[in-house]
Amino acid sequence: MRNSLALLSITVITAVVVLIGLYWLLGEPSLLKAWAKGPGPTPTVRVLPTLTPSPSATLTPRPTRTPTATPTPRPTLTPTPTATRTFTPTPTPTRVALPQRMIIPAIKVDAPIVEVGLESNGTMGSPRDPLAVGWYNRGPRPGEKGNALLSGHVDNRYIGAAVFYFLRELTPGDDIYVETAEGKRLHFVVTSSEVYPKDTEQVAAIFAPTADPTITAITCEGIFDRATGDYSHRRVVRARLVPSP
Repeated sequence: MRNSLALLSITVITAVVVLIGLYWLLGEPSLLKAWAKGPGPTPTVRVLPTLTPSPSATLTPRPTRTPTATPTPRPTLTPTPTATRTFTPTPTPTRVALPQRMIIPAIKVDAPIVEVGLESNGTMGSPRDPLAVGWYNRGPRPGEKGNALLSGHVDNRYIGAAVFYFLRELTPGDDIYVETAEGKRLHFVVTSSEVYPKDTEQVAAIFAPTADPTITAITCEGIFDRATGDYSHRRVVRARLVPSP
């Protein structure tokens, strides 16, 4: 029992010493007063409202800007010049003056030349004058490029021998001259002399065009048919132009 009292006394003394020490340390007796008064009223604890945190702003990440590639300038292509095809117009051939006379020294022909066309039956016409030579005016003129056709009668019932009566006697190499309205004399040389039946298919070749300036002299030959008033064959003499020196 004595031990307990002694222990209590020691405890009390120790507490007093502690309080005195606190007094001197704090400089105020508030704590002692508070302790001496005993426990005070339970302080009212002010409950602060729970603050709802503001929603954090969701930051939308800014799109990463893709650097725009600077386009590399394309080189300007200089177009290769296209060769322009130049068309050289074919020069219009200079027309030879109209034929006026035909001269064939080998058979003593010196005759005027007149124009003839087509007969009603589609054949080449002949001059009305048995002593004149007819030039087919739907073809080239003598001296122009192509085949100039000349016709003449072989005979006539009133005068006998006509302008081309001796045409059959011409041979290659003989000369034929054609004088034009301008007074120019064109020189031709005989290249062939042939006889064809009147209705032969070869007649088409007689009238065919030629590459060089050519004349073709035509007359009748063979047997005379009184019923038709025509001969059975045709004499065809062809001559080529001799270039002027």
